[in-house]
Amino acid sequence: MKYCLLAILIFSGCTVVQTPIQNKVISFDGNNQNAGIICKNYNGFIVTTNFKDRYNALIATYGDATLADGSPIFTPALIKNTGITDNKDGTYTINKEGMANMVLLSKLKRQGFKP
Repeated sequence: MKYCLLAILIFSGCTVVQTPIQNKVISFDGNNQNAGIICKNYNGFIVTTNFKDRYNALIATYGDATLADGSPIFTPALIKNTGITDNKDGTYTINKEGMANMVLLSKLKRQGFKP
């Protein structure tokens, strides 16, 4: 009986389930912890040059990607600076559709999607 109880205690604690790490803080862009998003306005979001560069890099990788069945993820395919306007002061405005695209592009990258 004593060995049976010991076996139950040993084997009941053998299952380890890893939980995904969830970021609780926003990333830095330069010395500012804003992930490149300065503010939201009526037209969309004011973003930094680093944000725009990350957005365009993701477009270069996933902008014309297709799913396994050959259907496109973005219709039409995204091209550089889709939804971005230069504010002529070192910042950019990305419209709401562009930000939605950025969210999806970032998700594809985080999940390791292969275009």
